[in-house]
Amino acid sequence: MNERNHLKILNTLYKKSLSFRAKILYLPLMVVFLAIITIAGLSSYFTKEVMLNNMKTHGFHIAQQFVERLESNEAAEIILNDMIEDRIRTACNIIIKNQNILSNDYLNELSKDLKIDEIYWFDKDGEIIYATVPGYLGWKPDVNHPLNVIIQGQSELMEDIRQDAEFGNYVKYGAVRSSDGTFVQAGISADKIYELTNQFSYQAIAEDMASNDDILYVHVTDDTQNRIPYASEYYSESLGENIFDVVYPIIINGNLMGSVNIGYPMKEARAAIAGNIRLISIVASVVFVVLIFILSKISDRVIKSIENIKSHLEIMAAGNFTHEVSESLIQKKDEFGDIAKSLSTTQKSIKNIITDHSMLVEKMQLGLAVHEIITDEEGKPVDYRFLSANSSFEKLTGLKREEITGKRAFEVLPHLEPYWVNAYGEVALTGDSKEFENYADELGKWYQVVAYSPNHNQFAVIIDDISNRKKMEDLLYMEKENFRTTLLSIGDGVISTDDKGRIILMNVIAEQLTGWKEDEAIGKNFADVFTIVHEYTMEPCRNLVEDVLRTGEIKELANHTALIRRNGTLLPIEDSAAPIWSKNGKITGVVIVFRDFTEKREKHNQIEYLSYHDYLTGLYNRRYMEEAMKRIDTVENLPVSIMVLDINGLKLTNDAFGHEMGDKLLKKVADILKRACRPQDIIARMGGDEFSILMPNTSSEQALNMRDSIIKETSKIDLESVIVSVAAGYDIKTDTSQDIDIIIKNAENSMYERKMKYGRAMRSQVIENVLRSINLKYDNEQIHTERVAEYCELMAKEMNFSDREIYTIKHAGILHDIGKIIIPPELLNKKEKLTNDEFDIIKKHSETGYHILRNTYEYAGLAKIVRHHHERFDGKGYPDKLKGHEIPLESRIIAIADAYEAMTANRPYQVAKSKEEALSEIKRGSGTQFDPEIAEVFLKIM
Repeated sequence: MNERNHLKILNTLYKKSLSFRAKILYLPLMVVFLAIITIAGLSSYFTKEVMLNNMKTHGFHIAQQFVERLESNEAAEIILNDMIEDRIRTACNIIIKNQNILSNDYLNELSKDLKIDEIYWFDKDGEIIYATVPGYLGWKPDVNHPLNVIIQGQSELMEDIRQDAEFGNYVKYGAVRSSDGTFVQAGISADKIYELTNQFSYQAIAEDMASNDDILYVHVTDDTQNRIPYASEYYSESLGENIFDVVYPIIINGNLMGSVNIGYPMKEARAAIAGNIRLISIVASVVFVVLIFILSKISDRVIKSIENIKSHLEIMAAGNFTHEVSESLIQKKDEFGDIAKSLSTTQKSIKNIITDHSMLVEKMQLGLAVHEIITDEEGKPVDYRFLSANSSFEKLTGLKREEITGKRAFEVLPHLEPYWVNAYGEVALTGDSKEFENYADELGKWYQVVAYSPNHNQFAVIIDDISNRKKMEDLLYMEKENFRTTLLSIGDGVISTDDKGRIILMNVIAEQLTGWKEDEAIGKNFADVFTIVHEYTMEPCRNLVEDVLRTGEIKELANHTALIRRNGTLLPIEDSAAPIWSKNGKITGVVIVFRDFTEKREKHNQIEYLSYHDYLTGLYNRRYMEEAMKRIDTVENLPVSIMVLDINGLKLTNDAFGHEMGDKLLKKVADILKRACRPQDIIARMGGDEFSILMPNTSSEQALNMRDSIIKETSKIDLESVIVSVAAGYDIKTDTSQDIDIIIKNAENSMYERKMKYGRAMRSQVIENVLRSINLKYDNEQIHTERVAEYCELMAKEMNFSDREIYTIKHAGILHDIGKIIIPPELLNKKEKLTNDEFDIIKKHSETGYHILRNTYEYAGLAKIVRHHHERFDGKGYPDKLKGHEIPLESRIIAIADAYEAMTANRPYQVAKSKEEALSEIKRGSGTQFDPEIAEVFLKIM
């Protein structure tokens, strides 16, 4: 009730007594009525808003759980599908392993054990040989059947559920190809799969959600227009009551799949509002009755009574409703006594209403607080003071009422952002309400705020913590952006269409491949942008999008498909198109993924080439030759000659001159074979140093001429110091009864006989050529080896070696540095000090010499002597760090002879020492670098 208006009325009555009863009766009643109506309206409004907001929040929470369960179920369905495919794959592999015992009965027993509904065994031509369904025996797939990819060589095919070819049953099939070209297909009926997946359906989840007593219904719709959750109230004709409907979008993996509607009955809300209105109406009725009764009894002593009443109203105007109306005033038997009584009753009623309203405000889940704005001298808001707050305000902000009431905002929140003060100041000073969302850094939360001004210079706020909602919005935004970023950055071209085949999205790669920009292509028919033809015939290919929209199946392009780009050029491509399904099972569009096939095709051709060719020589390889022998082993090609060739000393060439030289030798021989053979002859490098030639319709005389020609031509090859020699043998198959493998074996034996006969002499020649090459490359090398051999001979005689042993040690001295063939001349002739890396290269020569000599019959016994002639007696030498008598005796002799000759000879990097200086060094190294006994012998003879 507006006390100031009452005071004005009573003051007027105090001065004028005319028409007093009318003025004191009707005006107060009107004011009381308006106050009660206002309180009733506000109370009903806040009651309804709180309950609706609770239902909205609860509905959003339930809907979010619904979407999360859908996402989990989608993943579960994928895992379940993988398990079903694994069962099919396992069954197929078991059958392939047991194909030797296959029968219809075996397949039937196996299908029961493995819980597979259908099993079919196909021969190489794709005809069913064994089957669990008798009606399929002898059946073959047509050209468009999916199984053709298995017949053409694909190792495995796992299909989605489809109708079978004959009986129209829906089955999920899988097929696995064996190594010999036969294959097995197994299938599980769609009914069994649906039984497994039914628990993950939308309906099951919706029914589970709707079991909540507070929820009237849960509906899932295909609404894909709204991505923002909302709630509204409407009257349901079918249910005959008002419903509060909460709508929440279903977004999975960034895609809007539809929405879930959750309905709450409005009965409880309306009942609460009606009860509140009834309570206020009853109180109002009582008040009006009492007031009318009291005011009708007003009589004498009006002014004094008015003064008393005025005084009491001033107390109430100050907000004090605990001060009771004067008992003497209440006891009066006139109108003012009745007014006093009515005022007392009204005071109690208002106190109760305020108490009820305060309780409502206190119990509401939204935070409510009243503040007073503080301005500077210019009237600009600079701070505000907390006047009151409810418990929800405490919970949502973490600020305690007893700690903040009466305090300034910057006392409570020192780092408060100026935005809040300016926004609240505008509300308090202008009276305009404001609704906004903002982040409070000081409190670390997002708030939705409704601010209004109850009095000038004051503002009240109703707040709600929306931090979780904001986090969810951020997550959804990030997921959407991640999806778009992934789509735009993927290495393949991606185009998406609607259900009419119109383009709605293209990524950057699709723009580059087609020549169309996304903004130009959007809205156009797919075929207008993506025109494809056969690469060789230029005949138009089928429209994949139309096929997918018509069949609902994933489609792939045929081989040799090319895209006509916007500039008219052709681009070989491979692609696939898949339908986009809505939650209600309708196709909403198609996504096409395609890529430039040029590089992949080139790599495929290269791989195919290398699978049948030797990478070094370009000849065919062993795999091709073995297949060719089976192919040519027919009566039409008789007589068939097979020649086997082997390069003598290839390993020795590699060891002596390096693998690069060995590769040159292989290529030279391969070139001669190409020139010597006829177009119909097949030449292959079988591996290492071995070649084979397959010659159809070739007599023994022709084969002999071919062999002699090849041997003659290879002997003419000029390859630095390398001696080129080939051993060749052949045999002829003249009759179909002869085994081709025996012919090959005979040719190999013939080749080995010639290799044993001529190979040894060739390797000796190689050794001589290596020595000659070293002497030509390095200054004084021949003198060095001769002197080392001479010193070795002298020591051997002094040590009573036999003539054969002396011969051996002398030749070992001549050959001890044969491994220097691998060292660049500029390194051995270098005048400056060697680097560590250069010295490491030089240290390898003893190992190289070992590998060269061990591959020759005449010098194999010298290989270990040469290998260890740089070992030291104390174990610090190389290459194997042998010590003492672990080092061969001959190696220890050569070590002294080599060191002495090196010290007394002029070298690019040193001046020769005198004989005395060199012998002094030998003596100093005795027992460390050199064998002391042999050193003593050497010092004696020198």
